[in-house]
Amino acid sequence: PLKSMYFYGYIIYFLVWPTFFAFILWPLTKKPKPRGYRDLSYNALRSMSIIIYNTKLNDQIIVKNSGFELNRKDFMTIFWNEWLNDEVINIYASLIVDRSNNNNDLPKVYAFNSFFYSTLSSNGYDRVKRWTKNMDIFENQIIIVPIHLSIHWCLVVIDLEERKMDYYDSLHQDNFECLELLQEYLINESMEKRQIPLDMNGWQFNFLRNIPPQRNISDCGVFSCLFAEFASRRAPITFTQEHIPYFRERIAYQILRKELSV
Repeated sequence: PLKSMYFYGYIIYFLVWPTFFAFILWPLTKKPKPRGYRDLSYNALRSMSIIIYNTKLNDQIIVKNSGFELNRKDFMTIFWNEWLNDEVINIYASLIVDRSNNNNDLPKVYAFNSFFYSTLSSNGYDRVKRWTKNMDIFENQIIIVPIHLSIHWCLVVIDLEERKMDYYDSLHQDNFECLELLQEYLINESMEKRQIPLDMNGWQFNFLRNIPPQRNISDCGVFSCLFAEFASRRAPITFTQEHIPYFRERIAYQILRKELSV
């Protein structure tokens, strides 16, 4: 009888409840979304529900991609309107790169991990030059640089083809030191890897203001992920703060599937 009780309890907790949650409860809390985006499917909601309600997975790795790993605890920060950590930022950026590599209609994208800028700013070019030892970043069209400033995420998008560097900050703050440091990095990298001086005359350095601002203290990482995703397609930004709950669910499912197209 005791074994039967555990068995039926398992069925209810891990099979029936996620199905009920995905099919009945979740649709009742539909989130506003930009035009052109669709609601997540029942299968998508159910697959995420299984992870949400399986607390035994807390420290277990549930997603691996491009050398990055994400456990359930980190995964849940996407859902619970929490601040996103390095693991989430890095694995999402890796999916952006994967998509560009698999789609010839999109710009070729390279993404530095979230530790690149902090290492560069603290220790200089010599500490990061080996990070691109076996590659030429100038073969890409777009370079994504996550910027971690204490408890705030920003983003720099370097468009080598259009010769511009855009600084995305959902708090609309400037950071001249950051753009100057990345400009210096590109010059050093060109000389180190290609022995070619990089002419940056005519480059544009922009602190973007026509981007949606965040209205709380926890969504900066989500904004940065979305800025990177839109910029990697050179697409106009169509989301606002009210769409962030929808995009949190969308990002979570994309990470779970390891694919950006949903």
